[in-house]
Amino acid sequence: MVYPNLDSKSSAKFVLPVGAVTELAGPLGSGKTEWLLRYLAGKPKLRVAWLEPGSGSGYSSFPTAFPEYGVSLERVLFVDCGRQLLWAAHQILKSQTYEVIVLRGDIGNQSLLDEMDFRRLQLLAEKSQLSVILLNEKPTQKGAWPIATQLEVARPAVTPDLLDFEVERGKPGFQVIKQRPRSIDGAGVGGSAAIPTWGQKAWQKLGLLPTG
Repeated sequence: MVYPNLDSKSSAKFVLPVGAVTELAGPLGSGKTEWLLRYLAGKPKLRVAWLEPGSGSGYSSFPTAFPEYGVSLERVLFVDCGRQLLWAAHQILKSQTYEVIVLRGDIGNQSLLDEMDFRRLQLLAEKSQLSVILLNEKPTQKGAWPIATQLEVARPAVTPDLLDFEVERGKPGFQVIKQRPRSIDGAGVGGSAAIPTWGQKAWQKLGLLPTG
């Protein structure tokens, strides 16, 4: 099944799995963050925790871009968690304060999480009945447990103003989704400029403090 053109209607057709890990993969500038923001804009009641590994590795999003896509910053918690990425995700999932947890799974060719980390995230997501979205530059192996749904984004060379995402059925219980989008990442969504470090405020808001 193919949904042409990235807009609020096509984003609304996607159903985010609850109690599961969803992967949204694509190189820098591919449009994956734009698609996610459009999806979140169509779900105004969802509270989101957005975890970043730190300023030294760059950021996958800019808070100033969220309102431009209709996502109020009042419902988004930005966490600069440094090397405590997995620990931070665990604490937020356990708190059950936010329905959606977004975190980066890799930086270039370097993976930030291993298979055991994925399993822990899946178990916590299932137990808390929350949704985990993993942003990757490179997709993991198709049908790899415990990722329930995979979305792959790529910029087309011929029609850069269009985005399609194609749903494929893989193993039972898994979806593999390929996306080919229009992208404005470099204009303030997925570039490499720095954003303020709000980590301490984030932990205070949750009533938590990272260790180490």
